[in-house]
Amino acid sequence: MSPDTRKHRGPNQKDLLLFADRHIPVLCAAARDYLWLLNGGYPIKATLKLVGDQYALHQRQRSAIARSICSDEQKNRIHSVQRENLIAQSIFIDGFNTIITLEAMVCQAPIFICRDQTLRDLAGIHGSYHKIVETPEVIRLVARALEFLKPSAVTWFFDRPVSNSGRLAALVKSIGQEEDAIWECLTTDRTDQKLMAQKGVLVSADSGILLNCAGWFNLTRFVKDHLAVKGWFIDLLS
Repeated sequence: MSPDTRKHRGPNQKDLLLFADRHIPVLCAAARDYLWLLNGGYPIKATLKLVGDQYALHQRQRSAIARSICSDEQKNRIHSVQRENLIAQSIFIDGFNTIITLEAMVCQAPIFICRDQTLRDLAGIHGSYHKIVETPEVIRLVARALEFLKPSAVTWFFDRPVSNSGRLAALVKSIGQEEDAIWECLTTDRTDQKLMAQKGVLVSADSGILLNCAGWFNLTRFVKDHLAVKGWFIDLLS
């Protein structure tokens, strides 16, 4: 798959059809069936194929369900370590995960309100990241949110193997200086493992990280709810 080199991270050309209002009832029914099977202990991959085939879903619709729905066990685990505020906390931000989600949000790509209350998109970097027109805007949104939330220290982590990770880290650091945000920006290998090893609060929507961390904060949801960002939000369990 070729990397996404668009100047904006808006909806895929098929999304306006695949997630049109008339398809949402079918997607919601498929999501409920998928959840029922997950809670019954059925394996994720086989369950997604079974439900996707039953409802004749497109691959992007299947991906939306897989990203939106988790089992009761996973939801309870993620909620048990969620933090409600960041005052005087050291936080560690999953850089690509956070920035790309916010880029998709402000560009009106479909954003899914997931069962664990995170926000997830359907974008992927496929080993290469390209800054878009809105990238500085979303970094400033994070700065505004953190100014309100008042953590004691902020460290961004970016995956070194992803191309342009160094450029993005430098941009985040530069905008942070402009916004009087005191934060550190690191490019690292094995970033997920390094994030999960931190003793502070993590900022990510990656379920693998959230299921294995000591604490996390739902920053993209905070931006949506408190900074009046308008987007295309879809809840498949509404």
